Amino acid sequence: MSDDIYYKMGVLLEDDIFLNVSTTATGVTGEAANFTMLLVKDGVGNQSTTGMTITEVSSTTNPGLYHLSCNPTTSFVASTGDYSLKISWNTSPIYSWEKTYRVNTTGLPTGTAGAARFDAALGDGRVTDGSSALEGATVYIQTPANKPYVSIQTDASGLWSVNFPSDGTWPVEIQLAGYSILSSSILTSSSTATGPATDLALTAISTASGMLLSNLKTYARYQVRGNVGSSADGKIVAAINAAASSIAKAHKWSWLKTDGDFTFHPAYTTGTITLTNNDATVLFNGATVPSWATGTNAVKILYNGQMLRVASRPDSTHVELVTAWAGDTVTTGYYLFQDEYELPADCLIFGRIFPGTGYGWNSDIISFESLRQYQNDNNFVTTVPTFTAVHNNKLVVWPAPSVSRNWPAIYQRQPAILVNNSDELDFDPLMLNLVNRAMDYQLALRFGPIEAGDAVTCLAAYTIELNSCVSNDKENGPRTGIGRSPRRSTIADRTLPDAL
Repeated sequence: MSDDIYYKMGVLLEDDIFLNVSTTATGVTGEAANFTMLLVKDGVGNQSTTGMTITEVSSTTNPGLYHLSCNPTTSFVASTGDYSLKISWNTSPIYSWEKTYRVNTTGLPTGTAGAARFDAALGDGRVTDGSSALEGATVYIQTPANKPYVSIQTDASGLWSVNFPSDGTWPVEIQLAGYSILSSSILTSSSTATGPATDLALTAISTASGMLLSNLKTYARYQVRGNVGSSADGKIVAAINAAASSIAKAHKWSWLKTDGDFTFHPAYTTGTITLTNNDATVLFNGATVPSWATGTNAVKILYNGQMLRVASRPDSTHVELVTAWAGDTVTTGYYLFQDEYELPADCLIFGRIFPGTGYGWNSDIISFESLRQYQNDNNFVTTVPTFTAVHNNKLVVWPAPSVSRNWPAIYQRQPAILVNNSDELDFDPLMLNLVNRAMDYQLALRFGPIEAGDAVTCLAAYTIELNSCVSNDKENGPRTGIGRSPRRSTIADRTLPDAL
């Protein structure tokens, strides 16, 4: 836990550190050379630790006690400023010691570390819920250059104070679990700090609203406290979205299953076509090429057992083939069809289509390779596609349908990317613990050890919670169709066991 103290510039600074990783009072000895010191000045990290030493007091009479000494002329206490010092044990960095020193010319709270000091007051910077003061809210302050400066906790009266080392506009962001994030600023000029001239009222987040990005960011910032600013925020949001994505891919969750539909174009056979030897241009005689026949290899011409891929539709009476026609010039009947359709933009795992009760059979999900083989061996069109597959974010069907209608489908959606603080993670609200554990792991990957532990520890906790949530998913019964054998669904180009 972090403490703030005022210290006089140019005076020897000494402090003590106790290293204890057990449940007893006995500390860890022999570790004086096994610590890492990180120093931040006025929100700027990687400051020099010259003149700072750590020695062991006594391994026998005071086991686990270490002494920090900062030289008055060569260490950070030689100049004024707000300093944040973090000392971590290299063997297990989750064990750390933090303290903030406000070094000024007097060593007294009434002094300043720089150009100005702001003290929140009623009607000027006090943090409230709109009526009552909020204790424990975190006030994050950035420099005028949008770099992390300092974070402060509000007291029981919702008040807080901070010293500013220079003139400028200092962005302020206030966060508290259960409330939306609020932004403000402090203006410093000629040793005077001007606040917002109003209370800073946070808006409570309704539990019915689900998991808002602002709430998830508040939790994440606690886990990585000391890492603030636009760069840290970017990594936090990336970690939150990665956590949501990893959960979605881990299981076919009942609350992510979604209804959709496709509109299949009927095979077109009007008139005839002319194929010319060694020419990619196909002429349609007595026919207008449908507007959907725009190419991209999803549209094909079926002639004499061969499937010719269409590259483009230059006008209403011609199409261009991907490959020039190698046979003799011929005018003939044909089928023009489309066998690939874009999946919904939010589709993560496709389930199946449902043609309805009027056709006598359903379409089976098979691999893309198997469908292409079946397509090669069976060239015809029919009312309902017999097989479907997923390939390159498209639903592939065969045989091509002979009628146009909407075909209902079911699929597992992927969670929407969260960008704005008001964006909501579209998960079952009961999954909040799972989301937090997944966030812990992603945060530890990006920031190193966090409050919850290092990446290995966080991954283990996430795995335990994930297995528990999978066992308690709300969907009842077997994951197969009624009266049907288990099928296979597809994600990207690979198959997964069990249909949705």
